[in-house]
Amino acid sequence: MAVAAVLWIRLGNLGDRPLHHDESLDAWFAWRLSTGRTYVYDPAYHGPLRIMLTAGLFKLVGAGDTAARCLAAASGVALVATPGMIRSSLGRVGWIAAAVALAVSPTLVYFSRFGREDLPYALAATVGSLALVEFLREPRAHLAVVGALGLACAAAIKESFAITVLVLVTYLVGLIAIEWRGLRMWRQIPTLRRFGEVGAEPWWWAATAFVTVFVLSYTVLFTDPGGVWRGIWDGPTYWLGQHEVGRGSQPWSYYGVLATAYEWPMLILAAIGTWGAVRRPDRVRLFLVWSAISQFVIYSWAGERFPWLIVHPMVPIAMLAGLGAECTWHWGRLRSVGHRWIAASVLAVAVVWSVGMSVVIAQVRPNDPRELVVAVQTTDDVRGVAAELDRASATGSILIDGSDGGGWPFGWYVRDLPVIGFELSSSTIPLGVSAVVVAEANVPMLGLPPDAGTPFDLRATWLPDYSNRSPGVWWSWFTQRTVWNPVQQVPFRLVLIDPVTGAVIPSR
Repeated sequence: MAVAAVLWIRLGNLGDRPLHHDESLDAWFAWRLSTGRTYVYDPAYHGPLRIMLTAGLFKLVGAGDTAARCLAAASGVALVATPGMIRSSLGRVGWIAAAVALAVSPTLVYFSRFGREDLPYALAATVGSLALVEFLREPRAHLAVVGALGLACAAAIKESFAITVLVLVTYLVGLIAIEWRGLRMWRQIPTLRRFGEVGAEPWWWAATAFVTVFVLSYTVLFTDPGGVWRGIWDGPTYWLGQHEVGRGSQPWSYYGVLATAYEWPMLILAAIGTWGAVRRPDRVRLFLVWSAISQFVIYSWAGERFPWLIVHPMVPIAMLAGLGAECTWHWGRLRSVGHRWIAASVLAVAVVWSVGMSVVIAQVRPNDPRELVVAVQTTDDVRGVAAELDRASATGSILIDGSDGGGWPFGWYVRDLPVIGFELSSSTIPLGVSAVVVAEANVPMLGLPPDAGTPFDLRATWLPDYSNRSPGVWWSWFTQRTVWNPVQQVPFRLVLIDPVTGAVIPSR
């Protein structure tokens, strides 16, 4: 029953919400690749592997909103199993609790249903990182290859790979520095000795696996040889350059606000888990602490701040929450019946809150702009407009106004229709056009009557005014989702045209 509930939260009604701007771009690239059109890696749209995997899925089941989100949803489900890789460090209760935390975390559930690269990346980076730190705890040859494969897939999915490598390298350097104290020769350092315990062969296989996945992905199966260099250099440098751009327009405290709003039970248990890791450390436990803290700091420092980036620090936080559950459970188990009830109650509250919030934001109101996890979300109006465009295409061409972001997600929804352009290159509508989607501000430019067509909102989002963030207004939002500054909407209009005469058809 519990497994069925987890699957429903993540997979149920997966295609009901219209595709977000970013989702539609990823889906469009995958559709082009699946239909034999050209696709090459562009750093602005992240790594090619998830485009290739989604294209393969489109070939099997057809292109659609549900299929476009399947890779993220499957990655979210698979992520739940990753605590099993480090169950010796988390404990018998802890690794199961960590799996539950990953399964019901509201932010991880929400973005598991979001057709971007965040969850596939989180899965690959987590598998790669945990395999390597588990290797440090107990060297086994297969962990070297698993770690390399996981990190290779992460590198081929998103440029955040640089941050994952930074976290791993700084952890290793710190561990080696601590172990080196009092030793005369570097060969005596336990961590370095562990790398040699399995011999050279596993590391050759690991290097081969990494290079193979990286090259196959960035060349798109050898169709774009230049993609390798773009993956090595252009991707990291492009995204480092975005730091100064500051996309998202959020303060440095943004992820703290998000985590407090949706994940406060997880944060409490993670704090207990951190205490447990410091009190009884091992190489895996200390890595979880370092990974959670360093990633939270790095993503808070980085100029680009959007809600989906909280996925990266939330994974180690959820695993620390599992360790916190282990500590809480044993604290209760070793004392009186009253202590056991307190421990059980703490864990029950955490699960009930997380499940309830996950259902609300994933199933009940997944595109409500008052939710902080919802950013520049496509409104439900777009589905109806897309259906009208499909009908209108039977008699003529479609013209889409690409200003104010109108090109997406419409580029995805009109992919099979006769579209003549995504920009208004003149002040007249050519004959043969049967429907126009135009930004409200551009209606006069086309000479259309003020009341022509059907108005609709393309997107809606709420950017909190943090200058008014008093405890009272935040409490009103937390309890009632009351916003204190207006929701921002992007108004558009659908105008149906007689393709022969060019006359506007009155809206129904």
